[in-house]
Amino acid sequence: MIAMPVGSGLQISRDTGLGSVTAARYLDDGPRVTIAGRGKEGGRTRLYTMSLADSAPPQPATEEFDYAASSDRQPLVISPDGRVALVSLADGGMALLPLDGSKARPVKGVRLGEVPIQWTLDPKKVYVLDKSAIPARISALNIETGQRTLVHTITPRDSAGVYGVADAVPTPDGSAFAYSYQQLLSDLYLVRGLR
Repeated sequence: MIAMPVGSGLQISRDTGLGSVTAARYLDDGPRVTIAGRGKEGGRTRLYTMSLADSAPPQPATEEFDYAASSDRQPLVISPDGRVALVSLADGGMALLPLDGSKARPVKGVRLGEVPIQWTLDPKKVYVLDKSAIPARISALNIETGQRTLVHTITPRDSAGVYGVADAVPTPDGSAFAYSYQQLLSDLYLVRGLR
């Protein structure tokens, strides 16, 4: 795993010792990261925490779970207090995974095709992206009640050939979003007089 500085500084390269790493996020309490990965023996996914300040191996932080298997990046969202991770599950749901190892909790009100993208300023709500259709929809989902509020829709300026919004990143207050999408364009030619 390589951590690249945004500004000046040195990159940090660390061998996680894991069989695979699916996602990673910095924790706000110092040079630590949370990693979604599997051990060298394979098996199910779990979250680990790892310091970038020393060479200590990653430490298991959660129970194992069935992470969403997809060609798209499946977000790993860390709560503002750094105590809980929100992940997409293979069955289409989402779970709150306390990083102290206590029992995971399912998130109410998740719709098929939605992925978590970031906590809102309200610690009881997360932004979720439904990228199953164009326009893609971003909602604020209350993780305790399952109630939702549509916050934003994303429609690329030229939607011809667009087959999905790949990712979206909101500002903390949800007033603006950056997003990327996948587009496949082709040309059709008409040829006459061939024998």
